Amino acid sequence: AKVTGKKGPWTMGIIDGVTPEEKADIELADGTRTSSPVEPFTNYFAGRARRDFRDGQSVVGGMVTSTVRNVDDDVFKSVLRSDATFGGIDFEHSMQKRKWTASGFLAGSRVTGSEDAIAATQANSTHYYQRPDADYIEFDPARTSLDGHIGELAISRNGGVFGSLAYKEASPGLEL
Repeated sequence: AKVTGKKGPWTMGIIDGVTPEEKADIELADGTRTSSPVEPFTNYFAGRARRDFRDGQSVVGGMVTSTVRNVDDDVFKSVLRSDATFGGIDFEHSMQKRKWTASGFLAGSRVTGSEDAIAATQANSTHYYQRPDADYIEFDPARTSLDGHIGELAISRNGGVFGSLAYKEASPGLEL
């Protein structure tokens, strides 16, 4: 189902989808035929809301996404994460007839799953928790969840002279 709308200063959108478990017929090396799951039962959700003030010169928003999987079957348990959530808030504020703009966002993520699935997440190239040169993070093979955050603050100038200055930070555990 999808819901969107604009009433007054609010803009909102929600989408939710469910996929059933899918199975495939396979033939084993000894010639035996069987059936195996190839896709777990999964729910996907995304929602976004924004509100503008001052005729659109200031905007505040928030969003959340969620994926929830049934990974009870051994085929999926060590490979797929069972839950993934991401949420955040953002803003933009224009001043002096949009000559100057301040903006920013702050968001966080959390993934959960089996020890094998989270160990694979920690070790992949997005995170590199196993890096020997990073003494601020530690690979933990027994971990069953991973949390992270990202944020940015920026100011920009438009017109004859333009430019921007921004500070951005993302933690190693951020999983988009």
